[in-house]
Amino acid sequence: FTVMLATSIVNVALPQIRDGVGLSDEGVTWVVNAYSLAFGALLLPGGRAGDLLGRRRVLVAGLGLFAGASLAAALASS
Repeated sequence: FTVMLATSIVNVALPQIRDGVGLSDEGVTWVVNAYSLAFGALLLPGGRAGDLLGRRRVLVAGLGLFAGASLAAALASS
């Protein structure tokens, strides 16, 4: 469910991505495939890290990383 939801979110944002970056239809396909591949590739190591380090610790670390990246994006000048 999560993978399908994440892919649907990318598909909704595709028109803005295409217009903002100036991609062709083939380029948009690469964006969807790259996102899905990166998401799937990081899903397994994330689950393994949760098994080894504890689910709560990995969740808190992921939320911290997300908050830091969001802060960096908010403070970016362009």
